[in-house]
Amino acid sequence: MELLSHKQHNLVDEDYFYKIVATKEFQRLKNISFLGAIDYSFDSNPLNHEYRSRYSHCINVSKLALLISRYRQYSVDVERHLVIAGLLHDIGHMPLSHSIERDVKAHYGIDHHEIGCSIIKGDSPLGKKLFTILQKYVDVEEVINLVNGESSFPGHEIFSNAINVDTIDGITRAANYANLNFNQLTPEKVCLNAFNLIDDCSEEYVDNFWALKGQLYSK
Repeated sequence: MELLSHKQHNLVDEDYFYKIVATKEFQRLKNISFLGAIDYSFDSNPLNHEYRSRYSHCINVSKLALLISRYRQYSVDVERHLVIAGLLHDIGHMPLSHSIERDVKAHYGIDHHEIGCSIIKGDSPLGKKLFTILQKYVDVEEVINLVNGESSFPGHEIFSNAINVDTIDGITRAANYANLNFNQLTPEKVCLNAFNLIDDCSEEYVDNFWALKGQLYSK
């Protein structure tokens, strides 16, 4: 099976996708840097502002969830839960992202995961509209369980495995930002190989990804 075509891989035409992305809860992620304070420590980088945002990262994670769902031929319901979990896994991120999270946790006893769950459940005023939308399409508690890696839902491991859709996009994105992706690894191909979605899956490709992760953290 070939990689998803642009049309198949484009979620914009899905009603639920458009409604979620259009909410102010999700739109705010455009102004939150994926790398936090690190984003301001480079003199120059090859990626534009939009690609360096949590907004772009979340959309890409949702597309990886779609890619896996289509290859595994999941039902529409399962696919929708996985895609929405991918979209919302970072909905609770604050300005400067991980760079300030330790201090926020120390002072207020809460992190982006807890904030995100509050938004998704509609407990936060910010999440009221989003919660209303989600109720029409998915089991909201199941989405939260998927995001938290505490689910037994079909496909749950794409969020809970050591190599997961969040990490796959995050590492390749950061590597492209720092000009370290010398093997030109792509998140789609990492998914195909890491989750054994193709007959000729390559352990070497996955090993290269794991090595890239180590290189990023060390540098």
